[in-house]
Amino acid sequence: MKTAAIYARVSTTDQHVESQLYDLRQLAADRGFEVVQEYQDWGISGRKARRPGLDKLMADARQKKFSVVLVAAQLPLAEPSVFSGLAALRVAPLS
Repeated sequence: MKTAAIYARVSTTDQHVESQLYDLRQLAADRGFEVVQEYQDWGISGRKARRPGLDKLMADARQKKFSVVLVAAQLPLAEPSVFSGLAALRVAPLS
């Protein structure tokens, strides 16, 4: 079974990540992934490269703690440098 990490983020502190987490957990189950870790950031702009949850995800990715990262489609990943460190994990949309 492939291992997966989930990353959820909201840009304001009054928003919640629960719906993203629910959808991503369901996607993982549907695809047969074992979710080994969930990473979350609240109230942090997607334009910021440094985020506590993302930083931890990147550190764990370097240690190969999972083989796939699942991210909600609505998260803006327009800043290519933010996820460049995950290139080896072949982060791509699942259809």
